[in-house]
Amino acid sequence: MAAAQTRASQQQLWVDVGRVLDATPEAALSQSLLEGMKQSFDLAAMRTSSRAARIPDRVFQVLILYAALSMVMLGYVLAYKNRRHYVATAILVLLVTISLTIILDLDRPRDGAIQVSQEALEDLWRLLN
Repeated sequence: MAAAQTRASQQQLWVDVGRVLDATPEAALSQSLLEGMKQSFDLAAMRTSSRAARIPDRVFQVLILYAALSMVMLGYVLAYKNRRHYVATAILVLLVTISLTIILDLDRPRDGAIQVSQEALEDLWRLLN
């Protein structure tokens, strides 16, 4: 929905800029207007591609394997010394779980609990309208 609206707005901007360029013979104004349009469209494309970029599933699998092996090694070391450290084990499991959760959440900027503020773009939208 938002992507289609963005494309429609960009097309309308090109139409409006084309009209302004046809009516204005000054080359300096035309050049700066086109440069500004190009930069704004490049930024929009960069935002779209960065939101679409995801950490590969294989990386998540390796992270989970790493976490599991860490727990196994902790268990082995603690069993070797014939002592039980429930608090240390629980803290390590909690920290590893939190770190994996944060990585997964940051990888999904639209769906996760950690949201990037869009206030700057909303302010710009209000300014343009």
